[in-house]
Amino acid sequence: MNSDNKVLRRIAVLGAFVVVGLVIGGTSTYFARSTTAGKATHAPIHTVTQTIETTYTSTIPAPPPVTVTATRKVVQKPPAPPVAFSDGVYLVGTDIQPGEYKTTGPGAGDVCYWARLGDSGGANIIANNLTEGPTRVTAVKGEYLEISGCSFTRA
Repeated sequence: MNSDNKVLRRIAVLGAFVVVGLVIGGTSTYFARSTTAGKATHAPIHTVTQTIETTYTSTIPAPPPVTVTATRKVVQKPPAPPVAFSDGVYLVGTDIQPGEYKTTGPGAGDVCYWARLGDSGGANIIANNLTEGPTRVTAVKGEYLEISGCSFTRA
């Protein structure tokens, strides 16, 4: 044999031992080492964890129907001031409308009195008149108008 062949065989044998050593070494690392010398144990088994989710569905009855009733608020206007008025004291703008009023006068043998007042007490007279026939008076908003013995209507 040739010396080159011998070298090749020695390398092949040496390579075979290395491969066998690697296989044995690789196999031994697959197993876990025992705490007791000389006893090999298997590597731990892989643990598989499975999560199971459960969904519960419950049905409840629907709430009873709700009835909505629309209401309409009716605003009642105050009554219109009278177009004719007689004996009394009236607040102009509230009890009667401002403006000019007329009378045909009092009944037979009577007198008609009117007065424009600054207050409801009658002590603050702005203007007044005592008549036996037809007459006119101007009612001013915020003043009081006192009538006695006759009826007035819008002029």
